[in-house]
Amino acid sequence: MSSRLLVVIAAALGLAGFAEALLAPGIEGARLVGAIAAPLLAAPLAWGERRPVAALAAVAVVLAVQAALGGAYAGASVTTIAVLAVALYCAGRHASGRWALAGAAVAAAAIAATRVAADPAARPLREALLT
Repeated sequence: MSSRLLVVIAAALGLAGFAEALLAPGIEGARLVGAIAAPLLAAPLAWGERRPVAALAAVAVVLAVQAALGGAYAGASVTTIAVLAVALYCAGRHASGRWALAGAAVAAAAIAATRVAADPAARPLREALLT
């Protein structure tokens, strides 16, 4: 993916995530956290080609902060799943070298750990392994 395409994808997913959070049923505070987090979650995709590990790490940080503030779980949002797919693709495609791949693996593990910690549905071993 080119840098320009990633910027367009980041903008589209940020807007879609914002709208999804505002229109989703649920607790008002969780919707507000999701609406604020959605553009912040998608923004790092814009540098997914140049800095793929940093982009994936930024996504992991936003997801952890969102979960800590009581936002919706990652599995409850279509746009979050799309952001994760693009960020993981960029890390796998553009990260080079052992240290970069190790950093991407740590960031991916942090994302999975955040989901398991924040989502009771992901706590059984079977569900956790699928995360």
